[in-house]
Amino acid sequence: NSKKFEITHAWSGIMCKSSDGQPIVGEIPESMGQYVAIGYNGHGMVRAFSCGIHVAEMILCRDFSCPEIAKVFDVRRFS
Repeated sequence: NSKKFEITHAWSGIMCKSSDGQPIVGEIPESMGQYVAIGYNGHGMVRAFSCGIHVAEMILCRDFSCPEIAKVFDVRRFS
């Protein structure tokens, strides 16, 4: 009993990785006022909420609730 199936839809995603495997979150030094939150390496849903809070704190110029995370994810770590 051989049934044939037709593929009607497909999905693909991009795995964005940084060279050290950590996300890049923060203000772009060469473009003040522009922020990124990228490079989640397939773990975006897990990290997106905490990174969203971090970016909001940066934009609002508040103290970071978790400064050690700010340092680990900082875009300038590659300079």
